[in-house]
Amino acid sequence: MKKKTDISASSDAFVPTHTIGIDLGDKRHAVCILDHTTGEILEEFSLPNTRPQLGKLAARFPKARIAMEVGTHSPWISRLFQKSGLEVIVANSRKLRAIYRNDRKSDELDARMLARLARADVSLLPSAINPAPLTRRFRSARAATRNCAAFSSVAPNTFSGPSARTAICEREA
Repeated sequence: MKKKTDISASSDAFVPTHTIGIDLGDKRHAVCILDHTTGEILEEFSLPNTRPQLGKLAARFPKARIAMEVGTHSPWISRLFQKSGLEVIVANSRKLRAIYRNDRKSDELDARMLARLARADVSLLPSAINPAPLTRRFRSARAATRNCAAFSSVAPNTFSGPSARTAICEREA
């Protein structure tokens, strides 16, 4: 006979007060803030892509659940929010039909959809894993090595000698 465990009674369970959906952009992010209990939209706005502005958002909603799409900025932004003590979900939007198949696609609607799905059921958001810092450094070093090898084979006699190629390759790594 299987033993039943009640995870709802755990005192360590994170209970968010707000659910925030963020559609990340290079310069600005679309933000939708929901009351986690009622699902009412409290605010929708655009936020500049800066650490201070994102830090202010985290400080303003200290017990929030934040959902964002995976992208160029999601690794550092998710770490910033996690360090602030927020629950962060990085969703793979390519696996989320509600976003990628939406006929009325916009940043604001994507932020709203992310917030609503994160509020309703976290398992509805297919997660994307941001690589750990050591993995990112390894990938960066590997790419630099490939770039150096390609440079050496394409332009072997461009500079006066091997020291120029070595200097460039060391700078890459």
